[in-house]
Formats: sequence, C-alpha cells, structure tokens
Amino acid sequence: MRTQVKTYRCPVTLTNKAKDKMRELGLEERSFFSLEKSFRIYIEKYPQTADRPLSVALYVDHEKNVHFAKMYEGLVVILHCVVEKDRFIVTNVTTKSSRYSMQTNWRRDVNLTFDLNIQRGSMVSFDLLSLIHEMPVAQDSSMYVKKRIASWEGYLKIQERSADIPDMLSPYSGLTFNGDFTRMTITGCQLDDKQWKSLKDLSVKLKGIDQDVGKVLKANCSARTVEVELNKYMEERARKNRVDLNQREVTFSNFATLSQVKKATTRI
Repeated sequence: MRTQVKTYRCPVTLTNKAKDKMRELGLEERSFFSLEKSFRIYIEKYPQTADRPLSVALYVDHEKNVHFAKMYEGLVVILHCVVEKDRFIVTNVTTKSSRYSMQTNWRRDVNLTFDLNIQRGSMVSFDLLSLIHEMPVAQDSSMYVKKRIASWEGYLKIQERSADIPDMLSPYSGLTFNGDFTRMTITGCQLDDKQWKSLKDLSVKLKGIDQDVGKVLKANCSARTVEVELNKYMEERARKNRVDLNQREVTFSNFATLSQVKKATTRI
C-alpha cells in the first residue's frame, strides 16, 4: 500500500542566474512559488564530490500541481538546487516536455511548501535533509560521472605513455639571448633525427646550473639550434651575465610533465 506523501516546509532563495533563467522562461519568481499551497515535487539527488556540495533537482509535477499545470501547460519545470541546512539555493532553472516521465527508482516524491521569506535562524526540516542524504544518487548522473572518470583515466594513460620520454643529453657550442632575456637559443646541439622531433615543450637543464632554465619553444634540426623560453630564475641570471659555464652540456627532459600526469592518475 502506498504511504502518504509527506509535506515539508522548504525555505528557498534564488541566485541571479536562476532569476534570469526564470524570466527567460516566462516565469515570475513570487507568483510561481505562490501558485500552490504546497507543490508535489520529485527530488533527484546529484552525485557528491569533494568540490561539489549536496545538490538536488526538484521536478515540479505537471499533473498533481493543478494551478501550475493550468498556467504552464505542457511543461515540467526543474529547479536545480544546492542544499544548505537553512535553505535550498536555486542555481538554475530548466524545463522538459510534460511527456517526460518523472517517476524513477532514484527519485522521491514529496510535497514542498516553498517559503521565500527566510527568517534568521530558520532551518530546513531535519526529516527532509535526512531523506535527501539517504536517497540513492541519480542513475543517469552517476553513469555520466563514471563515463567521464573512465574517459579521463584513458586520457591520462595515453598522456603518461606519451610523456615517458627518456632524458636526452647533448653537447652544445654556444648560448645567445634575445633583447629582454626571455628567450635563449642553444646552438650546435648534437641529437639524432628522432630526438629532434621530440624536443618541443621539454624542460631544459644546463650542466653547471642546479635547476631547469626553461622549456623548448622550437627546434631546428638543419641549423642544430634549440630556442628556449626561459623561466624567471634564468632570466635574472642571464641579465646579470652569470652564464659562463665551464662544461657545455644540455639535458632535455620530460620529467616535470610525467610527474604531473602520474600525480593526476593517482588522484582519481
């Protein structure tokens, strides 16, 4: 036997974006929420993440809300909300056709009495918050998130394979700098054809300097030159003419990129 649908008071505010969206859809905020003494609503819970607060979609039943149905015939209005302890914050408003089926295994139907006049100290009903916390996550949204994660994992694996390039060491004959010391050209590099093609965006380290000096902007195999975008440390060093190095050897490395990809892989 079907249990009676409970009615909950629901303090609600709207963001400017939600208000603008309501106007675009021809809905007026106060008249909309006063159409029914209480609205029959289907609640859908979105997946929660570390950077996403508890969020729900409120589907306004287009059949049981009689005054609403007369006013907005043929529409299902959906209020996308962030759930706080003292209110629901509507962040967006969307619509679907009234042919859209709202009853699913992961949605819960309730009656909500919306209250736009939020008083200091007022709270959302504990029973309503408990109901939402205990709800299953929306299947459609959950599958979407899983697909996105799987896609991202696949992308990272490809990136990791691409980033796993062995360090390349080469002697060089000289260093020249542009006028504002933001770029440096390394001349006389001795690399094979495959290495020349792999240089773009690699980090650059000069023997005698204990940190990277920049990253490769472009490489010219025929001229045996490599143009490097310098980091701030090397810019300052070049301006002070502190680049008289005894051993002329350069290392091109993809270690920084590979480290970032591996960190991203372990975080998901």
